[in-house]
Amino acid sequence: GKGGSFPPFLAAWLGNFIFALVGVYLLLSVRH
Repeated sequence: GKGGSFPPFLAAWLGNFIFALVGVYLLLSVRH
């Protein structure tokens, strides 16, 4: 929405961070 409490760029960064975290976790679990 347009509340302004959660900036769009922060949401995009958070999404990318979570995606990278899941990717690293999958890589480690596969190599384990």
